[in-house]
Amino acid sequence: MLTTSFKTWGAYGIVAYFAAVVYGYSSGGNSVGPISLGWLGGVGDHVGYGILLGLSACCLMIGLVFTAFRDSDAEMAASYMQSAAIPAAQPPVGNSVWPVATGLGLGTVILGLAVHPAVFAVGAAILGLIALEWTMEAWADRATGDPDANRELRDRIMGPIELPMMAAVGVTVLALSISRILLAVSIAGSVIVASLLALIIFGGATFLAIGPELNRKMVNGMLALGLVGVVGAGIVSAVIGEREIEHHDEHGEDEEHGDDHSDEESLIVIDYVESGS
Repeated sequence: MLTTSFKTWGAYGIVAYFAAVVYGYSSGGNSVGPISLGWLGGVGDHVGYGILLGLSACCLMIGLVFTAFRDSDAEMAASYMQSAAIPAAQPPVGNSVWPVATGLGLGTVILGLAVHPAVFAVGAAILGLIALEWTMEAWADRATGDPDANRELRDRIMGPIELPMMAAVGVTVLALSISRILLAVSIAGSVIVASLLALIIFGGATFLAIGPELNRKMVNGMLALGLVGVVGAGIVSAVIGEREIEHHDEHGEDEEHGDDHSDEESLIVIDYVESGS
């Protein structure tokens, strides 16, 4: 009997395979090459086709692994261990935002490979921070049987590390994103954008200082949405490209004026020689 996980990951694998076939034909594949994995024809762009095909294979493999372990069913685990006792279930783990953040980081890295090195650096920084945070959270969730003790243990270890690291990464990401936005719009538009960002930051800080006391999760969610918005706008601006910036060559202008003066002096000398003769 197929488990729910196999059906889910199997569907992901089939969708990824058909996406690879469509991409293969749209990028120059011929005959039945994209369908036959390149055995009976060309597959078009090998890089994109290989990435989508690898994604399909990974999804199918994950589905097979979950099927072998029967979705971590306790009774099935007891039968595998040939034990009559069913192992105690692991305490429930809270919701995590790191999978969504990882998807954002991977998308930024892939986009940076094709768009701009600054976008790639932003994605790499996001992935590095997520890897550290997710690893420590997974360890702390299973350190003891008490969720409150696990949370306190994680905060004690990661507090002195994540605060300066997140501040440095956040400032760098915001600076790069805002610089891409300001360079993509016109000169007057960059002044307007910078003024609006300053007003939003000042207004938000003022509201948090003198307004009603808000839940910590709500504040973190608002900050995360703002960061995602700025980073997204920076990525779009990097794709659009920088505006045309005029460069004034003063040295060239001086040489041009110098040539004019030399031409005038030559004419004066010629007139003087002709009048003397």
